[in-house]
This record gives sequence, structure tokens and C-alpha cells, in this order.
Amino acid sequence: MHLLPAHNGQTELTAAYLQRQARSLYWRGWPLAEIQRELGIEKYQTLASWKRRGKWDDANPRQIIEDRIEAKIASYLDRDDFNEGHMKRVDFLMRMMERSARIGKYETSGKEGDLNPKIARRNDDAANAKREEKRKNALTRQHWQALLDDFHEKNFDYQEGWWDQRTQRTRKILKSRQIGATWYFAREAVAKIAEAVLAGEQPRNQIFLSASERQALKFRREIVGWVRRVTGVDLTGKIILFDFGNLIDDAGEPLALDQVGLYPISTNSNTAQGESGDFYFDEFFWVHGFAQLRKVAAAMATHKIYKRTYFSTPSTKTHEAYAFWSGEEWNAGKSKARQRAFDTSHKHLKTGAIMPDGSWCQVVTLEDAIAGGLGALVDIEELRAEASEDEFRNLYECEFVDDTASSFPWARLAPARVDTFFKWRDFQPALLDIPGGRPFGDSPVWIGYDPNKQGRDDAALAVVAPPLQPGTHVFEEWDLAELRDYFDWTPFFRAWELHGTYPKILDDDVVGESARSLKADADAMLDRIVAEKWFTARGVAGLWPCARHGDDVVLHDADGETHTVLPFLRQQVKKSRERANMCLADFIDPAGDWLGGFAVGIHGIEEHSKRFLADKDDYSDILLKALADRFAEAFAERLHQHVRTDLWGYAPQEQLTNAALIKEEYRGIRPAPGYPACPDHSLKPILFDLLDAEANTGISLTENFAMYPTSAVSGFYFGHPEAQYFGVARIGRDQLEDYAARRNVDIATAERWLRPNLD
Repeated sequence: MHLLPAHNGQTELTAAYLQRQARSLYWRGWPLAEIQRELGIEKYQTLASWKRRGKWDDANPRQIIEDRIEAKIASYLDRDDFNEGHMKRVDFLMRMMERSARIGKYETSGKEGDLNPKIARRNDDAANAKREEKRKNALTRQHWQALLDDFHEKNFDYQEGWWDQRTQRTRKILKSRQIGATWYFAREAVAKIAEAVLAGEQPRNQIFLSASERQALKFRREIVGWVRRVTGVDLTGKIILFDFGNLIDDAGEPLALDQVGLYPISTNSNTAQGESGDFYFDEFFWVHGFAQLRKVAAAMATHKIYKRTYFSTPSTKTHEAYAFWSGEEWNAGKSKARQRAFDTSHKHLKTGAIMPDGSWCQVVTLEDAIAGGLGALVDIEELRAEASEDEFRNLYECEFVDDTASSFPWARLAPARVDTFFKWRDFQPALLDIPGGRPFGDSPVWIGYDPNKQGRDDAALAVVAPPLQPGTHVFEEWDLAELRDYFDWTPFFRAWELHGTYPKILDDDVVGESARSLKADADAMLDRIVAEKWFTARGVAGLWPCARHGDDVVLHDADGETHTVLPFLRQQVKKSRERANMCLADFIDPAGDWLGGFAVGIHGIEEHSKRFLADKDDYSDILLKALADRFAEAFAERLHQHVRTDLWGYAPQEQLTNAALIKEEYRGIRPAPGYPACPDHSLKPILFDLLDAEANTGISLTENFAMYPTSAVSGFYFGHPEAQYFGVARIGRDQLEDYAARRNVDIATAERWLRPNLD
């Protein structure tokens, strides 16, 4: 009886195959003589030698079992009637072989991981570390435990009290300033995830809704900094999405946990409206439109498993969140029999209490926080001395301001608040205490406020920076060497039909060699232009008081008796999401504002051009004119910077590299007549009259509004923080007629000016 399948023909049996069959039969209990006859081995001595050299008698039981399993597998595979049932048996036997092999490996190494691959995966630090490197925001169980331990270790007593109430469906907390609420709740969100992960349960998304983008990002910074300090892991992404694919349980099985995220959003963001989870509403007494925002936020936590936390310092009793806090909103519409009193006194809520609406509420004053462990970090008497009595009660004793009799109550002021991260792009709050860190430095500004007494629209607050040096400024000869540093080389190469972005174009596989050669020639000519003063850069800039009237901007002279009207065109295109059609006049305040203009030109080209042409050196002539154009554009860029930082002075702290200037990372724009936002070239004569450009710069206009010399640039300055470039594109007959009326010209003339933009 064969234990291994018989081979087709004795002559084909190899010595190794015969040895394995012989060994298998021997381990089965066959005597050597019977094995010799069964396998047809010629000499008994050969079989005895195999037995001695193979140490058949020294085999352990596991080896014998593996041999039997192997033989059984082979017998199944050799069957002509092999079917699905046989396949299942083979699969089972293969698993037995694998298990036996792991036992053998364990017998040699003594490592438990060799016996259990799940344990091996769990304990393989190098492999785990390598996998972690490929994952974003992946923390180990040890990391999560360390975060949870550190969280509790660093909490004050009153913060641990907040943690004890984490399972409440709704928490409302009125708190003093400087007691670490934002710091705590940022960590609490992560601690709740850690708690769930360590219990093998599915964590929930954590959503932070703040009064401003700055405050929302503060949540993120707190979390990122804390996790880095405790675990050494750098969390990435504005929205932090945790990857749990690396986690396994104590038995070595993967934890089947869905990805969750930390969503820091501001009140002007819709980022997380499609998400669900626990949400935190930070400083909810300081946002405009609280009622609507609460509906949006509450929708994120519709399901009862999600928790809602509101925390804030108090503002005023006229704020719409006060009705939410005081119970007025909950009682509204209920019969007197069903109405319940909300005791929101500090005495009642000092340690927290459940209110009639089911929410858990607490009032934490600065003295409460000090009693709860904060005393080492703050000096209450110092804070009391620095603030007025009313201010101290509001900020640190959680008392609301009663501003119902104020000239400017909070309810009217709130609609005029803006998120500085969006409205004041040049405002850097972290730099307030640094010279030059304020948006307008220490320069005076004009502030206008419309309290919206009629209720038809939002209140408005306008901040206008009057120029430090208004009027007209003439520059007879700007330093060419300085302008060279402001070159944008990309258009230069495109003029030679070498397409690519500078400086990458110099290393381009296709045009790199040509670009490098051209750049070398340009640099050589530039050296001569600057050293020998081939060109003269002349310019003028003006800054004028103005106001918006519809789509016109009206400029007033110094005495206010005369004015100049600049008519602008508005887009007439269909836009998605109800976006408005834009007009340059939109960037001017109707109540009073400022507008600028400029013209710059490069003189001296003709003399050198004639010389190159006389020598039949067309290449040098073209190169000369291309460089003159670069000087003109560089002059326009440098003058605009001078206006922003010195003449107008609305960006005194600006310090941008040339690369940043090319990317237009500054505040303000300088659209030119004839370009997409201002397509009417006929505005150039108006601009030139305002600047007296021909006298001040030597630039003249042809009857078709072309500038001479041709290496010249002119345009307007808009300083509004939201000013941006756009294209007017096609306009309709209605705007054409309106524009003709505003310009006081006939339709035919207006058509000639605006022909490229007409339907």
C-alpha cells in the first residue's frame, strides 16, 4: 500500500523521491525488507544507508504527522475523480501543514509570534512603524492611551467635572475668560475618541463651530500641538481624519473602526454641514445669527448618540443666544401651565444642574476656576485692577451686560462684525504688539457705522485708510538697477515663443537650452542698459478722494468744487450659487473712499533701436524692445508697491518677495483701461488728464488711445481688501445704452468703444 502516489514507471523514480517514499513507509511501521520489495530497491544496503544518514529513527512526532499529511494531500491531488469535496479536504490539510510549520518554527525560536501570526503582526515594531509611516494621522493603541492619561493628568477639577458630564445630550456652559475652556474642549474631543478606541468601540466625528476662522483654527492648533507633544505624531489636514487601519485588538484581530474626523469650522463655513457627530459651539454669545447657526449645528447632531456642547463668556441680554440660555426660547409658545422657570443664577449652576429643557448647565466664574486648581496660573487681584468694575463682572464673573438703553446695542453692532481672516487679509492678529503689525500701522483711519435702524438690511461698519500722501507724485528717473530686480521673466520668454514658467523653463527638456542662451544674452544687454543708462524710467501716481454712485466712481478735487466721473462696466453673465456680477465700482465705498491712478513709461529706446537696425542686427533690436517692456512692467509693479507701503500706506508692514509680487499676494489691484475688468480704452484720456501724464511722464496717447512710447503701462489703483481682477466679457444692449448716457455720447460712439464686448 502506497503512502505517496505511485510514479508512472519505476525507471522515472529519482533517488530523492524513493527516499521520501521509503521514509514515509518506515514511519508508518514497515520493516526495511518489505519497503525494499514494495519500492523495488535493488540493494538492502542502500535502504539502510538512507535510514542511517536521514536519521529516520530521530524524527519527532510532528515531522511524522507532516509527512502523513503531505502524503494524504498528494493522494487527493492524484485522483482522476478529484472534486469539490476533495478540494475542501486538501484545503483543511494545507492549514494543518501551516500550523505544524509554525509549531516547528516556535520550537526553534521560542518566539510566541512564530506560533501566532496575529501576535507577530502586533509585536512587529519595525513593520508596524513602516506601516504607520504610510498612514496619515494613524495613532497606535499606546498613543491613544498616552493621550487619555495626559488629558486627565493635566485637567483641573472643574474640567474633570466637565468630563464627567460628557454623556449629557446637551451641555451649556457660561464661563469666565482665561480658564482654559477652548484648550480643554479641544483635548476632550480627542480624549473621547481615545476612550472609544481603547474600548474597541466606534468613535464619533468631533465638530467645532467657532465665531471666527481664527478661533476655529485655534482648536486645531491646540489639538495638533498636544498630540505632537504627547505622541510625537504630527497630525495633518485642515480637517483631521484619523486612520484606524493600523489598530488590532488583544487577540491580534483588526479593529473594524470607521474613519472619524475633527472638523474646525467658522460660522461662515459650510464645510461640515454634510457630516454628523458631536459638536462644540465656541463663544456662542459672540456670533451674529445665532438662531440660524444653531439650527445648522444641531442638524449635525440630530441622532441622540451625538452630544452638543455650547460654551461661551456672556455678552449682552439683547443677544439672541440669551433666549436659548435663559429658557425664554423653550417656554415660548407654551401655555402657562407647561412653562417652567429656568434658574440661571450662579448659585444654582455653580456645580451644574439639569434644566427644564433637559440640558445640563453650569456657570464657572474665575473664582470657581481658581478654587478648582487654576490659582497658580492667574492673579485675580491683578485682573480686577486692570479692568473696570463692569468689565470685570462681565468677563470674569459671568454677568451679562444690559445694553437695552445703549446708543449702539450689541444686537445692532453684531451684524457689522467680520471674520478678519476673510475680510482683512492683511490683518495679522499675532503681530498686533509688533511695530508694523497693524493693518494700517499707526496711521489714522476713517470709520463709518450704519446701525441699520430701519431693519431692511445688515448693519455696516466701514474702515477707510486715507492716503498718507494724497495728490500727485512725479518720478523723473527711477533707478533701473532696482527695477531689474522686479522683472517677471515668464512673459519675456513667451514673447520669444518659449513656453514655460521661469525659472523652471531654464531646465526644460525641450526648450531649456534655448531659454538659457536667450537669458544669457538678455543679462548681457541688461548690464549695458543699466551701466550706460540707455533708458529713462519716468512715472506718475495720483491718489484722489472719491465715492461710488451706482457703477460710476466720482472723484473730487481738493476744494470739493469740481469732480471727475469714471464710468465702469458690470458683468452680465449667468453665475452659479447666486454669485453677483462684478463691477470695479463695487470696490469703492458710496460714503467716501479713495482711488488711485498711475502711468509709467520707458524712454530712450529709439536711439539704440536705430543703431541695431543700421547694423542689420534684428535679433538685438527685438531683444532691446522685449527688455524695455519688462522694465515698464517692473516699474508698474514697483510703483504699486511704493503706493501701498508709503504713499497710500494701507499696507505699511508689507514685505513680499518678487515671486510673491508676481503672484499678486498683496492687497489691492491695478486694472488698466483696455483690459478685461475695464475694457474701454477711452478711459485713458480721463486718467491721463487726472495725472497730467504727458507733462509728467512724456507719455502721449494716439487718437486710438495707444500709448507712446510703447513700453508704457497705466491704470487705476483700488485698495479695497476684497478687490480682485475679473473679466466683464459680453454686455447687453441695455448696459450699452446706459453706458452711453453716463458718458454723454451717442450710441454709435459707445458701440465703437465697446465693440469687442457687445453681443
